[in-house]
Amino acid sequence: NVNYLLPIIEPKIKQDEMIKDTPIILLDDRIVISLSGDLLFPSGKAELTDKAKKALFNLGGVLRNIRNTIGVYGYSEEKNFNKEEYASNWELSLARAVSVANELRRAGYMEEILSFGYGGARSFRLTDLPEERRQTLSRRVDIVILSIRGLK
Repeated sequence: NVNYLLPIIEPKIKQDEMIKDTPIILLDDRIVISLSGDLLFPSGKAELTDKAKKALFNLGGVLRNIRNTIGVYGYSEEKNFNKEEYASNWELSLARAVSVANELRRAGYMEEILSFGYGGARSFRLTDLPEERRQTLSRRVDIVILSIRGLK
């Protein structure tokens, strides 16, 4: 049960200027922290911006005190990804997830981190949004705090 974590994590995230507007969603068995693509990456890239590294360092400082397993779910644009650098949207989305997971690890989170790439597969849910907002959301990264602990 992750319900007890929300009142611990949410106020700390809301205090950080860079990530204070990040949606935090409590689902039945997990907490989803959805980081905007604008905060993390240039379009078509998986290299974190300096701003993103700082935000993830701060977030990692909050998360390093919990022992739950974390999943990092990467997404990519429906179009305009760098075809010279990545073979597919899936590859780009996985590279983004791994970049975020590595940064959380550098910030001190030492429990299990699972990385997943979804490409543009879940963008169909965003169809009634303006194009610019849809593209931003389609390249987000969700950090998911799972109810399980330590898969090691």
